[in-house]
Amino acid sequence: MNCTNCGANVPAHVERCLVCGHDVGFPNVRAAEAADERAALEARVAAAKTTAAARGTTAVLERFGSAVKESHAVLARPLGDLDALVKSKNALYISYHSQVRAGARIPEDNDWDKGRTAAESTVHPNYYETINYTVLSLDGFGVLWWGDYSMSLRADPGSS
Repeated sequence: MNCTNCGANVPAHVERCLVCGHDVGFPNVRAAEAADERAALEARVAAAKTTAAARGTTAVLERFGSAVKESHAVLARPLGDLDALVKSKNALYISYHSQVRAGARIPEDNDWDKGRTAAESTVHPNYYETINYTVLSLDGFGVLWWGDYSMSLRADPGSS
């Protein structure tokens, strides 16, 4: 892509133009908005509609689509992690990889932590270390594997 401010070429993995410093958005959001990604999503939606029609479950699919529009991002973590975030106006939630790099977290001895760098760098090349994961939740609960307590994140008032 080209910077909307100065026109310079912007590498796919950066959030700011390397020439003028203009905010060009999060790399994962830009990747999801690419024409091929939109086309793939449209194909998956069309396939879901075809399958639902064949099974007589179109109404269920439509209710699900409506419910998803009301979903919100939820972060699940252990209580101590969330407590520290809500008690301080200065506390930040940083990515798993940033925590490990800073010495604030030790990778667990499990198959997921052993392979996550390979998996995440495939999905988010050259920016996987900055990704914070949440889930879109219909009921306010997050992924229990990540923690027993959930916190709903508010949308940035300036975002769409």
